[in-house]
Amino acid sequence: MISYEHYKILHIVSILLFFMLATASFYIPQKSKVMATWIGTFAFLILLGGMGLMARLGIASAWPAWTIGKVVVWFLVVGGAHMIAKRVPNPARVGIAFLATCGIIAAALAIYKPGQ
Repeated sequence: MISYEHYKILHIVSILLFFMLATASFYIPQKSKVMATWIGTFAFLILLGGMGLMARLGIASAWPAWTIGKVVVWFLVVGGAHMIAKRVPNPARVGIAFLATCGIIAAALAIYKPGQ
């Protein structure tokens, strides 16, 4: 059985690596499949770590509002970063602002846990 601390480390490290690669993808003109694969892998590990943390906190059937908000932010980040990197002519400025905003919202939801 994986402990709460291990899930937390997995979650935080995956977030850091996802944000680093997503930010790098905004600056690289030619997108590679290897980078996209790693970004997708870390996005999955963020979700896996978050769900593991929820299980260790005893959140099983009825999700509090803050967990629903975090999942919505996760979907926005994964889909939005991909769309910004592919469709915006100069994605660096918009992409970094988008990732920073979503990261701040997700961190605030995790720290303050509104609706609990």
